Amino acid sequence: MYPAEHPKQLFGEKFIRFTVKGALLLTTASTLALPVQVQAREDEDFILPEIVVTAQKRQENIQDVPISITAFSSEDLLDRSIVNLTDMAKATPNLSFLSDGTLKNTAPSIRGVFSPGAAQAGIDTPMATYVDEVYMGTTVGQNFALYDIERIEVLRGPQGTLFGRNALSGLMNVVTPVPGESREGYAEATYGNYNLVRLRAGLSGPLVDGKLSGSLSASFTDRDGYVTNRFTGNDVNDEGNWGIRGKLLITPRDTVEIILSADYREVDQSTRTYDIAGFNTVPGTLFAPTGPAEVDDDPFDRNISQDFEGQETLEEFGTSATINIGFEGVSFKSISAYRTHDYFQSYDADNTEIAVTVRETPEDMDSFFQELRLTSDPGGKIDWIVGFNYYYQKTANEFASILNNETLVEDRLLSTLLPPAAIGVDQPTLDYLFSIGLLEAPDTLAALQFFGALTPPFGETRSTGTTTLNSYAGYANAVYHMTDRLNVNIGLRYTAEDKDFAYEQTSTSGNIFFGLPEIPAFEDHKSFESFTPAFGFDYDLSDTAMVYGKAARGFKSGGFNDGFTSNSDAAFGEETLWNYEIGSKSTFLKGRMQVNLAGYLMTWKNVQNIFSDVPDGSVIPFFQVDTAGDIEIKGVELETIFQVTPELQARASLGIVDAKFTSVSDRLADLGGAVGDPVENVPNFTISGGLTYTLELGNSGTLTISGNVEHRDDTPLTTVRTGVPNVQPAYTLFDAALIYKTASENLTVQFWAKNITNKKYVTALFDVDNNAASPIGAAYHSVGIPRTYGLTARYAF
Repeated sequence: MYPAEHPKQLFGEKFIRFTVKGALLLTTASTLALPVQVQAREDEDFILPEIVVTAQKRQENIQDVPISITAFSSEDLLDRSIVNLTDMAKATPNLSFLSDGTLKNTAPSIRGVFSPGAAQAGIDTPMATYVDEVYMGTTVGQNFALYDIERIEVLRGPQGTLFGRNALSGLMNVVTPVPGESREGYAEATYGNYNLVRLRAGLSGPLVDGKLSGSLSASFTDRDGYVTNRFTGNDVNDEGNWGIRGKLLITPRDTVEIILSADYREVDQSTRTYDIAGFNTVPGTLFAPTGPAEVDDDPFDRNISQDFEGQETLEEFGTSATINIGFEGVSFKSISAYRTHDYFQSYDADNTEIAVTVRETPEDMDSFFQELRLTSDPGGKIDWIVGFNYYYQKTANEFASILNNETLVEDRLLSTLLPPAAIGVDQPTLDYLFSIGLLEAPDTLAALQFFGALTPPFGETRSTGTTTLNSYAGYANAVYHMTDRLNVNIGLRYTAEDKDFAYEQTSTSGNIFFGLPEIPAFEDHKSFESFTPAFGFDYDLSDTAMVYGKAARGFKSGGFNDGFTSNSDAAFGEETLWNYEIGSKSTFLKGRMQVNLAGYLMTWKNVQNIFSDVPDGSVIPFFQVDTAGDIEIKGVELETIFQVTPELQARASLGIVDAKFTSVSDRLADLGGAVGDPVENVPNFTISGGLTYTLELGNSGTLTISGNVEHRDDTPLTTVRTGVPNVQPAYTLFDAALIYKTASENLTVQFWAKNITNKKYVTALFDVDNNAASPIGAAYHSVGIPRTYGLTARYAF
């Protein structure tokens, strides 16, 4: 069992200052993910290829961009078996995903800036996600299969000036291939343990020479579950999804380019499951330990015992049109996009084999994105960008709790709702009345009501929260080349957002069991506005080394709790963050080694977090976002990649985060929170590294052996302490791959393995008892994916 105390602070201010100063003086740092999209000659294999990114909305060498970035190419994703966001986080310093395995409840964290993860559609994440420059506004939309990808860029630190809303901690920029003039394609098949089947294919090429090109790609995944439900005998936590994407490139003339894109995907799989991590030991609580059937003696064994097995389904469609027009000295870009999805999730809310409560959380979303941008051609004294952005999003988020078994009254609620002393009858007498059938269901309800207990009719309580967002922004950014070596960057963005909220709640159980007061339907409105400036400089120490400094403000708008609520005040506030950063980027040994460093200080104000709320008389809590306090974060990121020999490449990365509360809200203080407490889902340090050795086989091709390791320090899983263990101890994961490629590189065969030692670790903790008024007294957690392995074959032409 993981320990109850918070992790020790291994790295303090002195250590961080020493690391930053030392690294800056030596211009040493840690790894950039394996090279992205390069054009290197065959005789330059001993030199690291150039990595081209669009982190500043123009193509640049990553070593010239004054931002802390990790980039992955399509080759990286294949060679390192990166198929989801969790895989990507292993190779990215200071990036984490607190996830229970569902699309809706995945909370990204960059540099310790976490998301509440409340499984509500109206709650924004602090890490923005863009696919082909289109904003993905919900966590459901941000969780997609990584297929047919040209590159992925992870930018750390606020990026709101150029990218806009909710890039508070950074962003993930995903770029998919644009069809070209050459015919090419691929077919890929994977088979692995747990009966994993993954199929992917793509085709691209000209349709009308010089005028029209097209591409089509598709992905299919099916995998059995790795968690066994002992109550039903079924395997759960399986995976099932498929998707398709098509693109057209239209070039009516040399200076005009139109890209049309459409994508569709479906998900149909069992939903997340939680194992029981601990119970409130106070007698009389609803789920106090009652026997081995409910209390798992090994909460890490990937076994559960639940009477209900839920489902997770998704239908999502998106389309976009990008227009690029070149003029003399300037280019114009328009990006228009529409996205919609229909999501459904159901799960066993009590996580036991007792038929207590089933919860459903459907979500519908429609969005429209529009950006207009003018960009100066490079080469002048000033490189500038100006733009306008509009984003519309409407989400309808449902929450339903369904009480589905009358015997719960006899088996679990008798001592809670009707203690013997309250009615003058001792417990043995009541037990006897049940044993002779006098109080058996359905007469149990009438009997308890006769004794004066408030017992409900059984049914469901369902709410719908609809949030309509209109966001407008204008921005400008300029880089002034003061000298051949010194550049100064100034940027400003103004954002105005309006959010309209409508809420209604219905019940067929009279709301008595749940304790929710009757709430008439209500509407609310909030407006948010913010200036997000950025200031910086970069200076070339030489042709292969540069240093930079920057200050930037981030902003995440407030919103509304669109799940269950006990009153008509469902709003929560906005968050702001200032980031102060210095860094260096260097290339050594005639291009064989790259070393990058960043050190930062962030002040994060009005932090929002999730709390359980138990209205008077309720026995089932629900969860809402509210203010937790202010946080200060200090840290370091080090990345390096070294081509030791033409055959051997080494890479390593280090992320250090010291995140602490500098003030706490009254609500957090009531639950034991205090100034100086660490922040949830933020290990003090993460280390990752790998070696890749390629053996030349002459005309037969190449054989590559690759090994990767990731180590994470102790990680608090919740901010609140309730006596339930809430810290995941430090752990290490090992991955490896053996890759064969033919001399023509048309055929690739890869054997891969992840979590080789089958390490058991917690990815999310769901603590119902973070409210002193809660009579539930239970905490549940989800465990990480076990050892997986498989064989992937890919043929490209």
